[in-house]
Amino acid sequence: MNGVRILSKQDIASLPLNTEAVMQAVESAYRGLARGTATNPEKICVKTAEDHSIAYAMLAHDGDGKKMAFKTSYKYRFTADKAEQKYYTSLMIYDDATGLPLALMDCSRIGSLRTPAVSGLLARHAAPEGAEHLLMIGSGTQGQTALPFMVGSLPFLHRISVAGTHAGSLADIVATARLQFPQLAIDIAADPYTVAAEADVVLAVAGAATPFQIRARHLKPGSLCILVGHGLHPDALAAADVVVATSARQMQVTGLDMQDADGYLRPADIELPDLVAGRMKARSTPGQTLFAYNSGMVITDVALGALVVDAAEAQGVGQCVTLW
Repeated sequence: MNGVRILSKQDIASLPLNTEAVMQAVESAYRGLARGTATNPEKICVKTAEDHSIAYAMLAHDGDGKKMAFKTSYKYRFTADKAEQKYYTSLMIYDDATGLPLALMDCSRIGSLRTPAVSGLLARHAAPEGAEHLLMIGSGTQGQTALPFMVGSLPFLHRISVAGTHAGSLADIVATARLQFPQLAIDIAADPYTVAAEADVVLAVAGAATPFQIRARHLKPGSLCILVGHGLHPDALAAADVVVATSARQMQVTGLDMQDADGYLRPADIELPDLVAGRMKARSTPGQTLFAYNSGMVITDVALGALVVDAAEAQGVGQCVTLW
């Protein structure tokens, strides 16, 4: 196929992308960052007056895989109810070995896989040893995709509790998880605050409207909490013994909703690339309580985009367009 491969949302949905391959791709991206063979500059943001719409532009270079890529995202009426919003995200990948464009694709599925894969890596490297109980707060898109990555990263897990405000989505998540993981006890947490005191890992993937805010006093000593969306109170960050971030610099930009009452946002102590590369350990003593901040980095989208391109080429999916 000559020219640029155009991959629609429907094209990408048809491709088989297994959990382990996604985890390996995302992990390789962080290893590249740790080695200095990958580059992930800060994103550029444009927000219109009165918070009407918001757009981001992101660039990354994968030196190991010889890929250069641009990602864009645009959300219309981003402060309105979800039903009123419009959201579009795309990824353009170039082959940096040949200088040729490879593909232009919808990036929504890539994002929906990248984020839980990163949560899985955070759990793998920062969860307490022998973690057995996971509490997940949230029943939206991330809640529906997160569990396979968490189960794959926590080998001693035997119980999953799920909390959320959408009863139908919660029931679907639990039913699907029981089919996927029949060896695990899976339940709906009627009172997530009580369950948080028992959980070794708390994964917060809820939307902004969630009524749940797990505070430091609710957490089990020595546990790990991972923030993806909402569901954790800022004092869970402030009181943590160790703070891990995918990017300390990006956390200071995108984590402003976790500032304390004085407007202070505690900085990260450790970054995920250093954990993945084995240069640092998340815990110096077993009893430490950890807070992990999962913010997206476009270098991981590049790694998954390359995986998508390979799968699309193998199956002949997509359309070829000659632009140049």
